[in-house]
Amino acid sequence: MIRLAFLISLTCPAGSCGAHERKLSKEEYRDIILDLQVAETIILNSVLTNKDSLRFVYQQRICEIYGFKDIASLKQSLQPLEADPELMLEITKEMTKRLDQLEDSSNLSFE
Repeated sequence: MIRLAFLISLTCPAGSCGAHERKLSKEEYRDIILDLQVAETIILNSVLTNKDSLRFVYQQRICEIYGFKDIASLKQSLQPLEADPELMLEITKEMTKRLDQLEDSSNLSFE
């Protein structure tokens, strides 16, 4: 939960809000945050010295995948999670379920 809040705070700096906000479903929140977490894990474990550039590339690709025009729009769409702890908890539970499913499917592929 703390890691999720940290990730959102990294992707949602103050002042990045525009006039139009895209409303996301719980599933979209879950998927986007999972992708951001996987990207951040890859970045942190990378031997590259310029991790900010790698972070930008991953965030830009996530924007493309989910149909955001830019990173600022993506960040703005995640801000409701900061103001709604219950929604954040629901999303966190959904993420845990999804990660468990992914782990189960990866274990089956190695058997």
